[in-house]
Amino acid sequence: MFDLTDVSTEDVFAPMADGIYPSYVDKAEFKESKAGNRYLNIQFKIFGERNNNRVFFNMLNLFHDKEQVRTIAMSELKRMLTASGVTEMKFASDEELLDAVLACRMNVKLGNKTDSFGTKNTVKGYSKLEEEQSPFGDTSAESAPF
Repeated sequence: MFDLTDVSTEDVFAPMADGIYPSYVDKAEFKESKAGNRYLNIQFKIFGERNNNRVFFNMLNLFHDKEQVRTIAMSELKRMLTASGVTEMKFASDEELLDAVLACRMNVKLGNKTDSFGTKNTVKGYSKLEEEQSPFGDTSAESAPF
């Protein structure tokens, strides 16, 4: 028998409210789209009081055929790295992005008839955290991810 008296019925897949969320890069990997373009898929995890442990994704088309698309993606990646305190803008592996800590500004994007995902969250910007916050406990320089 299961006692469901104290179990929450909150929809953990419902979009989060617009706002700024303390987050870190939990996973990052290069993937290939159905069209054959490689891209960087970044999985963020929120920490703190609001929406703790919720995940969201951002896909950066760093290898797209169109130069403008690549430029936008590279600019967004640089803003993300800068917000997380990275000063060296060269990296050889997607794994070097792991554990980057930053604040992500999220918006709700309403779905339409052609969008198979429906209403969802989108990343609209990055910034440094306003105060010393870390999902990893010790925030000394020795434990910093970069």
